[in-house]
Amino acid sequence: VEKPKALESKVAAKKVDAPKKKTVVEKEIKMANPIKTKSGNIVSVPYSVELNDVVISAVQHHASDELLRRGRDQFDQLYKEGVTIPRVMAISIHPYLTGVAHRIKYLEALYDYILSHEDVVMCTGGEILDIYKQQNSPR
Repeated sequence: VEKPKALESKVAAKKVDAPKKKTVVEKEIKMANPIKTKSGNIVSVPYSVELNDVVISAVQHHASDELLRRGRDQFDQLYKEGVTIPRVMAISIHPYLTGVAHRIKYLEALYDYILSHEDVVMCTGGEILDIYKQQNSPR
């Protein structure tokens, strides 16, 4: 039996008017500092348990639509703040929870809602790391 592909978390970020019109994601990453270890650098990507399906579904036992309701509320607030302050919204999902038939439609609805707003960028954690590496590579 083939395992289902993992649903990769996305980070929603609102663009902010700034010199060179950099996106919030780019501004946030530029401010990050790598953590140096003996094995190499570690870069921390924004992450929150507020929109984490393990917490919402498995720990708090909310109804299937809680990710959508909580996600819209969080997005609305961060979008409003994003006019003047860089904001990143992490959505942490797992295929065995949010990928099931009775929950996946709520994740799709949340993404549709977020993307219906102007100046929003969706990135995976890997894409954020790529932006960080590009911005911080020796020139």
